[in-house]
Amino acid sequence: MTTATHFARVVGEATLAAVPLEVILELTQRCNFRCAHCYLPSHRDTDPLPTPRVLALVEELAAAGTLFLTLSGGEPLLRPNWREIVRHARRLGFAVTVLTNGSLVDEEAAAFLAAERVSVEVSVYATDSAVFDNIVGAAGAAAAVRRALEAIARHGARLTLKVPVLAANAGSVTAVRALARDLGADCLTYPTVFARRDGDPGPMALALAGEALAGHLQASPDAPRTLPAPAPDRDDWPLCAAGTRAATVTASGELLPCPLFPQAAGNLRHSSFREVWGGSALLARLRSLRWRDLATCRGCPRTSYCGRCPAQALLEGGDGTGPSPSACSFAAALEKARGCCG
Repeated sequence: MTTATHFARVVGEATLAAVPLEVILELTQRCNFRCAHCYLPSHRDTDPLPTPRVLALVEELAAAGTLFLTLSGGEPLLRPNWREIVRHARRLGFAVTVLTNGSLVDEEAAAFLAAERVSVEVSVYATDSAVFDNIVGAAGAAAAVRRALEAIARHGARLTLKVPVLAANAGSVTAVRALARDLGADCLTYPTVFARRDGDPGPMALALAGEALAGHLQASPDAPRTLPAPAPDRDDWPLCAAGTRAATVTASGELLPCPLFPQAAGNLRHSSFREVWGGSALLARLRSLRWRDLATCRGCPRTSYCGRCPAQALLEGGDGTGPSPSACSFAAALEKARGCCG
């Protein structure tokens, strides 16, 4: 059995057994950027979890079987003691990823991340400063992020440039890929924009669509060729990893099935992770949903091109088992990009 096959089996078993392999921990909602496409409705912290509770929560996640811990925000480096949380997680054996805008990573922070063997993912929109700064709403952002990328690469931390592809920066992707190669970093593009967690659809107006989206998907080496179609024997499989093998904890302690999900399973300020993860009616409902429950989507001819998301469907249409306009548009664009229609 190959490592990949073994890991796929572990993931499958974790999904069916509701083991939270992957957890995103939002350290703060605060951010020094003002990206119009951000899914967070606010950048103000409202009663964030105190550090002792965060550290205890990380221990609870280890006991629950979590292997992969992503520290995000907002901008996680705006939390003064983020290093303490990273150290604690690494001592407990987590594979830790820090998802950052990069602007606050100096030489000392880059050296720390490398020494702790942390993976670093930085959102990069363009190599052109004007394009970059305009998207994130912060003058001088591109220059600060470029310095951070060079420092991270120089100190040897594993680095991934993540490129949210919008209408405003679609022409910049090739240059960002070249920058990643020069830095010895990975590069991943994401042409999907979501509604905000509170249901505000505003960010979706910034997304690529139609011919432009199909063109990007056709040219992108990391775009999917197709997406796995639910075969008949998958009728009894869960719809999504959210709430089954993945979860998100907000800065204030709300346990969400995923970062986009507009409803919380409970709050972890005074309750343990095990209590909420095992006792939430919302999570029980999500875990009970199966592919056979997709009355509309299950019979769609574009199923093998559609990466449907229950949270996205809930935000856009009010029904997590129904279609969402953005997922349908993406499926049509991917089908066209792969030459399956005129």
